[in-house]
Amino acid sequence: MSDGCLDCGASGKLEKRKLRAHQFTESGLDNIVLLDSVYQYTCKECGDVTYEYPKLSQLHSTIADFLLSKKEVLSNKEVIYLRKMLGLDQKSFSVLLGKNLEYYKKIEKSNKLNKDIDRLIRMTYKAGDIDREYNQKDFSLHKKLLNNDTHSIEKLKLSFKKSWKTAQLVM
Repeated sequence: MSDGCLDCGASGKLEKRKLRAHQFTESGLDNIVLLDSVYQYTCKECGDVTYEYPKLSQLHSTIADFLLSKKEVLSNKEVIYLRKMLGLDQKSFSVLLGKNLEYYKKIEKSNKLNKDIDRLIRMTYKAGDIDREYNQKDFSLHKKLLNNDTHSIEKLKLSFKKSWKTAQLVM
């Protein structure tokens, strides 16, 4: 990160600190917590706060892999996350799904997705994301952790060493 504030431009006025836990609400999801991996920069001049995430694209891929491997039906926020990961607007994604735009908008607003639409969204995401490198080891770990059908995942906690890894699933 540069030495200057992105908001006011003050040079040399940033205070840096490593966060023990950071709720990654910037993802659009409420249940992602990053452990010992995020730096917070606070401008001493204007108070603006910015965050630095290592290997951000890998982080987003790890979250998407987790969403695809979970047993529960996707939430509307998770559907939006996957669509945005593909870089698509609602209209383009609805075309990929073979659904009209109004129907797809209802999917994003609804808290209840049916299993058929859930499966279609997951397959469409995988087909649209086929070129992305896939970390099979992480996916196997997620599958193993999610084998218990009786619990729902409330939070995914991730930590970063050389790559993003699942640190803890809070059920």
